[in-house]
Amino acid sequence: MPFSPPLRSIPSHADTELTAQNVWFNLKSQWRIVSALTGVGLLLATIALLLMPPRFEIKAYLDKPYSSEIAELNNGRTSASGLAGC
Repeated sequence: MPFSPPLRSIPSHADTELTAQNVWFNLKSQWRIVSALTGVGLLLATIALLLMPPRFEIKAYLDKPYSSEIAELNNGRTSASGLAGC
């Protein structure tokens, strides 16, 4: 029957203080992994951006105004504004 190790022999990180310096040193020691994962993520995002069709499309159609609408649009315009009807 195997014995379980005493609780004090298991390393505990509860007593280790979490500081920005500790985080920086941990990331700095794994810079290859961080750089590789960042590069793969950027590559996948670029491929997805280029291959996905646009999801939204806007089309605008402008119609010429009718004669009755022109009279309403010109209402109140003066020659001082430069927009007076001829």
